[in-house]
Amino acid sequence: MGNRFVSVLVGVALVGSGCSAGEPAEQDESEPRTLVDSEVVRGLNGLPEGTSVHRITYRSVTPSGEADTVSGITLVPAELDPELPVLAWAHGTTGIGDDCAPSEDPSLAGYTEQLAAFLEAGYAVTATDYAGLGTPGDHPYLIPESAGRSVVDSVRAIRDLHPDLGDRWVAIGHSQGGHAAIAAAEVADGHDLVGVVSYAPAPNMTDEVDRLGQVVLAEQTYYTLMLVGLKTQHPELDFADYLGPRALEILPVAREACVDELAARYAEADLPGSEFEPKDAAAADRLRGWFAENELARRRVSAPVLVAQGSADRIVYPEYTAALVEQARRQGTTVDHRVYPGADHGEVLAAAADDVFDWLAGRAA
Repeated sequence: MGNRFVSVLVGVALVGSGCSAGEPAEQDESEPRTLVDSEVVRGLNGLPEGTSVHRITYRSVTPSGEADTVSGITLVPAELDPELPVLAWAHGTTGIGDDCAPSEDPSLAGYTEQLAAFLEAGYAVTATDYAGLGTPGDHPYLIPESAGRSVVDSVRAIRDLHPDLGDRWVAIGHSQGGHAAIAAAEVADGHDLVGVVSYAPAPNMTDEVDRLGQVVLAEQTYYTLMLVGLKTQHPELDFADYLGPRALEILPVAREACVDELAARYAEADLPGSEFEPKDAAAADRLRGWFAENELARRRVSAPVLVAQGSADRIVYPEYTAALVEQARRQGTTVDHRVYPGADHGEVLAAAADDVFDWLAGRAA
């Protein structure tokens, strides 16, 4: 569920030739550091002149409580507005292979224009790759606690690197990242979080188990990635219970290829929906339970939430987002839900831009 579903994702390394190591700013050593390492990134096109860019690795924690290391990128404008909150950006689906990490992509997973607009407005941005993208281990795709922790800890990391930044921050993301932004709010439970912006968030899947035999091409791609994510939580998951023999042949590609290449492989295979049906009722019940464990909006979020959705979205359907918003409101979360006529999954970013910037201005100190 990303911004460039039909484009070619180019995995060219950002750090390497022409880049020099960045020294994290001094910090009180009595405070535990989240930042592990940082490198200056130069020559990244499309960002405002003078932007300070670092590729970082930082400490986080897995949903099971084990120490983890996550990568990402930080962007600080030359004309930083200290009154504005830090933006913790969460990207849309790029894939689950290490080559799909946005911090290693010169286009930042297709979001350069979006991030440049934030920088031009004076916001500092920290952008996680998520656990398992660019770092060891499988990526827990659409596992909310993992994604939420990656986002929250990226804020701690940018403050280690730039201690002059303020305490206030906003979780903001698109598609998979819209899901991650809401998850971050559930994990953070306050802690200076002053708002959440979620563009076309990936939906809860519990009620979709009975229609897996009807999944279309894009859904086949994302569903396979979801199964890999669930297996990071449930090692007992047997892929053969949820994928037919032809779909299983593509599974190794799903573990390595980025989303556009993977989608092309599924298009070439032209698989029937029956390749994605659980093998029996018991398997379906297990899957339904695993999806239920990972639902968003199962608790109240104290910060206000803005959800932006395109009416013409055929990757995250408007009715899915409406259901998620309603569930969040039942928990007592304040949600401003705005639908943009004619906007598709990627176009919602531009369609909502004025509203988002106005809404963000209301979160300033």
